[in-house]
Amino acid sequence: MASQSAVEDVPPWSDLLPDLLGRIAARCTKPVDRASFRAVCRSWLSAARHHCPRMSLTPWVLLHDGSFLTLADGHRDLPSKVTTYGVFVKPSSGAGGLHRVPLPENAVVVGSTDNWIALQHRKASTFLYNPFSDTTVPLPGVDAVGAKAPAWTFDVIKVLMRSSTTNEDIIVAVMTRSSSYPFVLTVPGKGTWVPEPHAPPFKYIVDVAFLGDNKLFGITKAEDLFCFDIDDQAPAVTDCKRVIKHPMNNDAHDYVPWSDVDDEDEEEEDNSNSDDDDEEDISSDEEEEELSSSDSEYSSDSRYAYGSENEEFFSNQVPTSVDCWFDYDEEDDEFRRVQIVTIRYLVQSHGKLIMVRRQLRTPENLQWHTRKVEVFEADLDAAAWVPLTGGLGSDGGQALFVSRRFSKCVSTGSFGQGEIEDDAVYFMDTREVFHMRLGTIGPALWSLNIHDPTWLFPPDL
Repeated sequence: MASQSAVEDVPPWSDLLPDLLGRIAARCTKPVDRASFRAVCRSWLSAARHHCPRMSLTPWVLLHDGSFLTLADGHRDLPSKVTTYGVFVKPSSGAGGLHRVPLPENAVVVGSTDNWIALQHRKASTFLYNPFSDTTVPLPGVDAVGAKAPAWTFDVIKVLMRSSTTNEDIIVAVMTRSSSYPFVLTVPGKGTWVPEPHAPPFKYIVDVAFLGDNKLFGITKAEDLFCFDIDDQAPAVTDCKRVIKHPMNNDAHDYVPWSDVDDEDEEEEDNSNSDDDDEEDISSDEEEEELSSSDSEYSSDSRYAYGSENEEFFSNQVPTSVDCWFDYDEEDDEFRRVQIVTIRYLVQSHGKLIMVRRQLRTPENLQWHTRKVEVFEADLDAAAWVPLTGGLGSDGGQALFVSRRFSKCVSTGSFGQGEIEDDAVYFMDTREVFHMRLGTIGPALWSLNIHDPTWLFPPDL
C-alpha cells in the first residue's frame, strides 16, 4: 500500500516548473527531439514556444507505415530488410534510426500534401490526417467511387490538397491506378466528381498540380499539359483545355508519343468508320464484364507496355505513368541490359508550373541511381516547355522536392544555413540531389520503392 501511495504522490509531467521545462527544451536541438518534446502536453508545448527559437524542419521521407527518414539520415539509418531484388528497402519493426509518426490503428499512408497525410484504413476508408494538430478529415466520396471498381484496381497513388488555411474550403484531387476511375475530385461535405470511365485526357494524366484557387493542371506521358477549371461548390470540372501540346522527339531513348489524346481521338474515329453492319449489340451484362476486364491494374495499351522481360517485377514496382526501355551497361563485364525508367513530376513554384523529367537506371541487385535530369518551366503564352538550365529563377533561393505522391518547391532561406541547397532537386527514393547550376547529380544514399514513400513537410517548431 505504501509503494502504491508513493506512486500516486508523484506529480504528472505537466506539473514541472516552467523554468525547468525551458532548460530541458533548450537542450532539444535536434528537430525530431523538439517535435517529441512539444507533443507531450500543452505545458511542454508552451515551454518550447517560449524558450526555444523557431526551427524550420527539413522535409521528412514518410514511408507507408508512418516511419520516416530525415535528410540528415544516411544508409546506416535504414532498416536491414531488403527485397530479393536488392534495390528496395522496406521498413521493419525495431530498426534503429527510423523515426515514426503516430498513425491511427491499421492505417496506411497513400499520399500527403504539406503537413497533411492521406491515409487508408484497410482500403475501406480514405481520410486526411494532420499528425501535428491531430485533425482528421474523412473522404467518403473517394470510398464511394472506390466501391464501384474492383478492389485490386483502385489503388490510390496521389492525394493532392489545394492550399487551405481552414478545413472548410479543402479541395482534394485523387489519382488512382484504376483505368475506369483514374481521377477523383472531392470537396469534403459538399460532394465528389469523377469523369466518365476511361475518358481522355483523365486516363492519360500522370501527375497534377494546383495553380491558383480553382485551376488544376495535369501532365501526360506525352508531356501535354491540360488546364482544368474547377467548381469548388458542386464540385466539378467545368472546363478542360490543352495548353501545351508537346512535339515528337526523334531520339529513340527519349521518345514521347505525339499526343495521348490525339491517339485516342484517332482510335475513336477509326471505330466510327467501321462497317455498321458488322457491329453487334452488347448487352448491359457484357458491358459490365467488359468494364471490369479493362479495369486491370495496368493498361494493356501497347504504348504503355514495359516489354515481356521482367514484366511481373515491373508490374508490381513501376507505375504505368512512366516510360521503360532498355539500355546496355558498358561498365558491366557481361554487357547486360539495364532497365531505364523515365518519370515526370509536375510542381507548382511561385505561380509557375515546373516539370522535372528524370531517367532512373534500375540494374538488378545493384543500387538504383538517376541517369539524367531535365527541368522545364511551362510558358503558357507560348504553349511550350522552356528548359531551365541555370536554376529555378533569377532570384534563386529555391529547391524542389519531388516524388510520385507529392512534390513541392520550397524557399531555402526558411531553413538553416546549408541545410537545403539553392537550385537543387531532391529525389526521395534514392536521396540523390540534382544540382541545376552545375548539371551534376550527387551520389545515391539509399533505395526505396519509387512510388511508396512521400514527402512530409512538418510545420515550424
